Amino acid sequence: MELDHKTKKKEIYIPLKKIVEMVIKRLKTLDLEIPIAHIARMDLTGKFQDESLKSLRQTIYDYLRLANNYRKVYFVFMKTTQPAFDTEMKLDGSYAPSLKQYNSLRIQLAEALLRTDGKVWIISYDQYLPTIREHADKCSKHPRAGQAMFNHLKTKFEKDLKEIKRLQKLTMQLSKLFLKDLDMAIKNPDLNWQEWLMENK
Repeated sequence: MELDHKTKKKEIYIPLKKIVEMVIKRLKTLDLEIPIAHIARMDLTGKFQDESLKSLRQTIYDYLRLANNYRKVYFVFMKTTQPAFDTEMKLDGSYAPSLKQYNSLRIQLAEALLRTDGKVWIISYDQYLPTIREHADKCSKHPRAGQAMFNHLKTKFEKDLKEIKRLQKLTMQLSKLFLKDLDMAIKNPDLNWQEWLMENK
């Protein structure tokens, strides 16, 4: 049995709009945790199984595929920055993973590279380095200062950073298009998904 117009609007289109609005809000700040799982959960509970929502279902799958790709690339980047930091600190004779200061720099590196100009991270690095050196197996090589370390890592992850921002932009664009269609669906729940596009031709 086909869903009635009121149910489509209340249980599908309006909840989807709220989720996509939150996705856009978080994408703007380059957040990893965009709430696309809420859409996937709606799909798993059969919200989009009605035959009249077939084209909406395809739109959702395309949307989730792109958004998931953004999250996947972002997640891999976050995981690879930490061992990369360890490698560089070992080269400098500044490897001290048992220290909270060391781990603070290690954990905050991904966000510093992606979402800031690195100034706070660089200042922290320079402040923590003497303490880190006290607890590290120092080598004869003079350790790099914060700016040099940050610049090196920024260059090392340049391709990853560009790809995340490319996917952020694409996901943002698709989210805005999806939101426009959802607004039209809310205004015209009697029409099938994107049927208004045919009417406007």
